[in-house]
Amino acid sequence: MVERFHRSLKAALKARLLGPGWMDELPIVLLGIRSTWKEDIDAAPALLTYGTNLRIPGDFFPSTSAEGISPGSIFVRDLQENLRKLSPLSPVHHGPAKTYLPRDLMSAEQVYVCHDAHRGPLVRPYDGPFKVLCRSDKHFDILRNNKPTRVSLDRLKPAYSADPELPPTTVHRHAQAPRVEDNAGGETISDTQLNTRSGRSIKRPIRYRTILSARSF
Repeated sequence: MVERFHRSLKAALKARLLGPGWMDELPIVLLGIRSTWKEDIDAAPALLTYGTNLRIPGDFFPSTSAEGISPGSIFVRDLQENLRKLSPLSPVHHGPAKTYLPRDLMSAEQVYVCHDAHRGPLVRPYDGPFKVLCRSDKHFDILRNNKPTRVSLDRLKPAYSADPELPPTTVHRHAQAPRVEDNAGGETISDTQLNTRSGRSIKRPIRYRTILSARSF
């Protein structure tokens, strides 16, 4: 008899248990076992113990079965009405994505071509420059490997040539300074003109030039 009750208790706990806390489900399981009708004794255990049946939690709520509407059917009906009110939103098209094109691309005489293949860490991202043979709104015809090749605009980048080099200017670091006549003695004084590293000439005051010239004599 004890083993039979243990099997019933264990099966009821497994049906109610949703987590590790089986102690929280034990009171409601024991209430169900006490209120279950036994066919062999034609009574419930609580009726034999207390002389009356125990009131289960369902007895405290009014029954709606007489009206033919159950709480589950009300929920389903409300759910169906809410789903009927839903309408799909129309997709919004913001336009195709525009590819960035440099302003000087349409007038460039030479262009670089993007290297789409897998490249190592020390490989240039662009190949070229290549000469432009023909232009259109979608692609360019370039001279690549001595033959015309058609390339789309999104792979091109204008090539800017450097300005022509200016002729180098000669800087005379040891130029002869003009002669200066001394007002007092009438002697002619010459001094060597020095320049800085940037090419700027160094000009000494006249009194220092006189002292340096006197020491040289």
